[in-house]
Amino acid sequence: MPRKIAIVPAYNEAKHLRGVLETFGSRMDLVIAVNDGSRDATPAIMAQWVAAQPRSYAIDNAANAGKASALRDGFSLAALLLQERIIDADDLLFTFDADGQHTVDSIDHLAEMAHRDRLDMLLTRRDFSHYPGFKKLGNWGLSLGASILGGYRYQDVECGLRVIRMERVAELLSYYTGHKYSCEQELGVIAARLGYRIDNSYLVEVPYYRTGTKVPDGVVNLSLGVLACARVLLGLRTSQEGLTRRLSRKRILAGPDSPLPAALRSVSSTVRGAAVPAGTTQ
Repeated sequence: MPRKIAIVPAYNEAKHLRGVLETFGSRMDLVIAVNDGSRDATPAIMAQWVAAQPRSYAIDNAANAGKASALRDGFSLAALLLQERIIDADDLLFTFDADGQHTVDSIDHLAEMAHRDRLDMLLTRRDFSHYPGFKKLGNWGLSLGASILGGYRYQDVECGLRVIRMERVAELLSYYTGHKYSCEQELGVIAARLGYRIDNSYLVEVPYYRTGTKVPDGVVNLSLGVLACARVLLGLRTSQEGLTRRLSRKRILAGPDSPLPAALRSVSSTVRGAAVPAGTTQ
């Protein structure tokens, strides 16, 4: 079986984060946590966990830019780790929300399914039985929009629990902008437009209803889905070098046995999870 890698973006999730990292971290071979400019104890919890956790990284952003931007940072680091063969092309990248709305029950089955069916992206769909009608309608509209733009019929494009084959991450990232909450819409449209092997049939239970994006966010997301479609059709891509430069300006923490990619070592060094700014002697 391929290794399991997780990206966990978090914004002001001190209440849930430690439990999420401990629960999901125990099921993963490598974890990349991303702090999205939190103002609570989220950065401290993340740093403490990474300092003691082998095969783990944390990206610490000073300003809040949205979940989609945080995922972009995580994808960029994963792409560099793949480039340097610290992880492999057949490894599976999981994305989770840090608020505890996802359970670990299906992790192994999702990995088996993605590996068995050679899926490029396995996107789960939520059980909406406890969700209000307006939430169901909004999700239906966003999923329909992504389906039309991408050419693949999504049942729930907005679910944050997904599995992506690492071989596809760099290509996805080259078309992805990551603005506010655009991540699900962009990834769905890009993956479908590129002809990836996708599955969106796996039903997952959500323990509680989470008030998420509002109507204006939905409009923005659909607009970014249109732009993502246009970028793929026109072949407008962001270079890996540009993404590396963006990442090199971040504060990155690495746990024990967690080597930094060479492209980042010249600007940041780490000691057991405690980041040392560039130019500082150890």
